[in-house]
Amino acid sequence: MKICLLILTALSAIGMASPSVFAQDESAAKDLFLESIERNIRVGQERQALHILNTLRSQEYQGVDSPRFLFLEIQALNANGYADEAYRRIEALKEMPNWEETVSREELLEVEVQVLKAIGQPLDALGLIEQELPPLDLEDPPYPVDTTQKYLLYADLLVACGRFDTAVETLFDLLENGASRYKDEVIEALLKAGQHQVLGPEDFENVLKTLPDLSGVNLWDEFSRAAFLSGYSDMAGQFLKEGFTDFAPKIRLDWERFLETLDDSEYLKLVDDTITEVLDATGESHSLDQKIVAAMTYQKVGKSERAVELTREIAESDNLTIQLFAAKLYGAEGYLEEAAAIYEKLEKKAPGRFIEDWGTLYANSGDPEKALETWSKIPEKHGNTVEGYLVWGRLLKDKGFLEESKDAFMEGIERTGNPLHFAYELLEVSLSLSDVEGALTAYESLRKQSSPGTGRSVWTPGRLLNKLKITQQAEAFSEKLADVLDATKTVQADWRDFAVELATDLALQLNQNEIFEDWIHSPPAALVAYWEASPIRKINHLMDMGTELSFKGEDKLAVQILDLVDPQFFVMRLDAAEAGARSHEEIGDASDAIRYWKIVHNSKRASRMNLRESEMAIARLYLQQHNAGEALKWLKKIDEDKEARTLAAEVKFLKGLTYTQLHEKRKAISYLEDVMTLGMKHSADAVFWLAEWELYQRNRDEAEKLYRQVLSMDPGQELANDALERLRHLTQLEEDQIPPYSLAAFFESGGDWKDAEENYRKLAAQLPAGDLSDWVYYRLGKIMIQTGRTQEGFDQWALLLDRTTSQTLKRKVRLEMLQIQGTDQADPFEEIVMEDPNSLIGDLARDEMLSTMEEKPELAPASPLP
Repeated sequence: MKICLLILTALSAIGMASPSVFAQDESAAKDLFLESIERNIRVGQERQALHILNTLRSQEYQGVDSPRFLFLEIQALNANGYADEAYRRIEALKEMPNWEETVSREELLEVEVQVLKAIGQPLDALGLIEQELPPLDLEDPPYPVDTTQKYLLYADLLVACGRFDTAVETLFDLLENGASRYKDEVIEALLKAGQHQVLGPEDFENVLKTLPDLSGVNLWDEFSRAAFLSGYSDMAGQFLKEGFTDFAPKIRLDWERFLETLDDSEYLKLVDDTITEVLDATGESHSLDQKIVAAMTYQKVGKSERAVELTREIAESDNLTIQLFAAKLYGAEGYLEEAAAIYEKLEKKAPGRFIEDWGTLYANSGDPEKALETWSKIPEKHGNTVEGYLVWGRLLKDKGFLEESKDAFMEGIERTGNPLHFAYELLEVSLSLSDVEGALTAYESLRKQSSPGTGRSVWTPGRLLNKLKITQQAEAFSEKLADVLDATKTVQADWRDFAVELATDLALQLNQNEIFEDWIHSPPAALVAYWEASPIRKINHLMDMGTELSFKGEDKLAVQILDLVDPQFFVMRLDAAEAGARSHEEIGDASDAIRYWKIVHNSKRASRMNLRESEMAIARLYLQQHNAGEALKWLKKIDEDKEARTLAAEVKFLKGLTYTQLHEKRKAISYLEDVMTLGMKHSADAVFWLAEWELYQRNRDEAEKLYRQVLSMDPGQELANDALERLRHLTQLEEDQIPPYSLAAFFESGGDWKDAEENYRKLAAQLPAGDLSDWVYYRLGKIMIQTGRTQEGFDQWALLLDRTTSQTLKRKVRLEMLQIQGTDQADPFEEIVMEDPNSLIGDLARDEMLSTMEEKPELAPASPLP
């Protein structure tokens, strides 16, 4: 049954009728798919073939990885302009075992040569085909079909590579001795060579002699142009004369297109003169086809009177096709009444068949209203069926009347009650117009029918989003979609849920955070209905939004959204819980970050990796809070996992910091030395903390040695700056000033604020005014702020700003005050950047400046959502 569902899915997704009998096994299903894909490729519908293959891949049908499916995919990809991808698939096909059982070497060779040519490697293609060419001297004319086919491909590549002499020689040999079924293709290949102006008079003469014997080609006009461009005007005239005199029914079929491509006045004159000469020579006996060709030519060269004269003669014919030509010719000359009279007669003889041309007459004459009025009769002529409305809508779309086309499809849906038949067309035109309701109506219909019975759909919000991005309509569509979500009628629309999901994806892709901010405080009617329909869906929607925003670095908004979800639901969505933890940590909220990590840790769904990651994060966060006891408890949980060897470096370093905070020197130094000695991750941090321990123990020389080691190890700038600051201070300190300095720095790093402040004040009392004394008062201010005495700390820094002569310290204090106070102004940060652009402080200020420019004003606390 599964394969039957796949067949239904693939065929319905491409708009094909379902077969009445389905295969019940993989082999029969595979044959059905192969037949459908090969038929589409055979009739030139490679785009449809590729669509079937993509649909099968999206449904995870295993058969698409077979050699034959892959070969057909290569053909479809190359025909649709994906030659590079086709080339990669060829390499993959050749590596598949037993591929030659279902794909012949000859057919793969032909496709591979085409692909190489398409990717700009005709020489490689030529080398490939030359290896497979049989010697012609061993073949008796006419050459076998396979030989003719290979040499025809060979000649085409010779032209592409500029080896024209050999190409022309090969083609004339094939024209004379090749398999007769390829004569038409040989002539077409000679035309390509002629367009490169490499055929001589004798070559054109030989072609002229051959053309009458070929029933499948109509190339007198094109060979005439090629001869003219090659400098052989007489020969060009001979091609025109023979074609117009003896084969007018053939050249008439393509003459309008041919004339549209002509822009050489000299060649146009030759065409005019040749046709006039033949007409004058034949008197009244020329055929209707000749008259039509001549009339079109005279229109092109501006001989209106002669064109109209011939048109009157043409209009007397009883042949409907000829009368249609007459109407078009009248219209082109501005004789609208005469043209309309002909169309009226045609409509009586064949109702509905000529309405498109009749309306086009008015559209081309600058009367779109009358054109639309005429075309509006199409559905009625088709009995107001689905087909009639489709014909009408497609015609309007092709003529550029997109809004009217959309209305036609919508009217068809209303009158027939069958939106699915209009879905593809309505979606295309609605996207062109950025018409949200039309696009969503179409998309919902496609979603409902794409995977019947499977619960899966290839018509996802992401697919439509990609379409909007490719066509550069995403922003306009998102803006209009916001209005649609606010509309009351959207609440009851079939496509409401899809609209909400698409709006969410669009806002995320376009970084439209203001949309989510609005949703938090005043959700639109459609969103409220979407949430009320299913509480679980609301929870997942909020978690999806918060998680994506967290991954994008929008941490403030992410936590606002995630915090709206009851914590009990995160045990089912560990990805959302981890996102909440990381975003809370990013905004400096260690307590809530720990809370989210504990949700992950306590979940029964947590994997071993989840457990270790959460334990490590919780320990690190407790260390940031200077709660070494709790940090140690969580680190010991990791120790219980004997397989967590990859975390060894991280654990040892965190234990070193933990025991440092606990002032357990022996254990702290042991762990830090392990990290340093083994060259593990955090080795530079470990060396810095070992230096801190040496300084704490008054080992000034050893401390200085280790600080210098940090300067050569730190891949970033911040740790090296701290080490450099220590070294600079040590050169300024007297021996009796080192104890309070080392103790103050050590206690501050470990979170012992009281002891740190006491020793900083002792040091300040011993120091004369200067840079080091200013630094001490800067640290005192930081400790006050850290311990909740923010205003006292700011007062301390204000005094420091007034008295210090260190511009670097001033910028550092200003930056940190701005960060603590919070501001939505970029100017203060920009001033710091301008003063010191090439330093760590300048870099930090630049980050704040850019962030402030991008961010919206601080969000108010979210109100309870409905």
